[in-house]
This record gives sequence, C-alpha cells and structure tokens, in this order.
Amino acid sequence: MTRPTDDDYSTPPEAVRALLSVEGFGGAIWEPCAGRGVLADALREKHRDPVYATTLRRDHGRGNAMAGIVGGVDFLKTDVKLGRNVVTNPPYFNAELIIRRAVHFCPVKIAMLLNIKFWAGAARSVGLWRDFPPVRVHVFADRVTMYPASYDGPKGTTTENHAWYIWEWPYHPVPPTLHHLNSRDFR
Repeated sequence: MTRPTDDDYSTPPEAVRALLSVEGFGGAIWEPCAGRGVLADALREKHRDPVYATTLRRDHGRGNAMAGIVGGVDFLKTDVKLGRNVVTNPPYFNAELIIRRAVHFCPVKIAMLLNIKFWAGAARSVGLWRDFPPVRVHVFADRVTMYPASYDGPKGTTTENHAWYIWEWPYHPVPPTLHHLNSRDFR
C-alpha cells in the first residue's frame, strides 16, 4: 500500500467516539482537514452543536458549511474562524503548521489525532512543544488503523500507535498528562 500524496487517511469513527468519551467540546467544532468527511460525520453522531467541515481539495466538498464539507478552503491561509473548537486528523507532513494555525485562532479546545511518534521530533522539542505543549495526550492502547481514503483492498492491523493531543484555552503551558484510550470499546 503506497502513501497518498496528500496524506488523505480516513479516521476510524471509533477513534472519534473514544475522544468524545473523555473530552467535551462546548459549542461548534471546526474540522479543517475533513477530506471525505469521516471524522466530521463521527463528530456529528454525538456532538449536539454544529460541526463545520472544510477541506483543501475542491473535489471533496459535499454541500455547504451547514450540511457537509466545503472544499477549496486552505486552513493555513484563511482568517475566518468557523468554530469554537478545532478537531482534526491533520496530514502528518503539515501537522505542526496546522497545530500552530489552530493555536492562532485561540479556540476553546483543539484536538489533533497524530501518530505518537510526532511527540519525538527533535525540532518540535525545542519549538512546538516548548511554545505550545498540549495539556493532555490520550494514547490509544490498541492500535487505530487508518487506511488511505481511496484504499479498497484487504484490511488488517497496523504497527503504528496514535494519540489525541489536546490544547485548551485559556492556555497555560504545563507538562501534559497522559491517558489511555481503547478504540475497540467504541466500535
């Protein structure tokens, strides 16, 4: 299986349900890297406030901002804040820029689904993690398997570990607390 050039991996709904079992989000949520909308749809299953979904690719739009996904929106360039919270599974190659952009909006809460290896970057240890460490990290004890959105082959398990990284406002840089989640409890 080859890596998609745009890092378009679908987020399993159980990973979102697990997040919502431990984190509350008061108000609207903005999913700025929505791709085909799997994460946004899972948020809409449980979250009572609006979920706005945008994506960079124009061909992924499914309607308007109130019902689906708005394509052609570059989160890194927009100045329009669509929700009090930002929840996404960002493309790994752009994740730090997306986190910093989300921080720029000073939302109530940010949740980013990232590979646990993201914590280990040498440049991030003196940059992002010094400037904006998350307040909580929810590590999946079981492995959350994500496939390229267009993948249609046999499904298996992964050797990768993922976690939800959480930031809250008012922001106070403190060492993050670590917690465990099990996605299998939410299938």
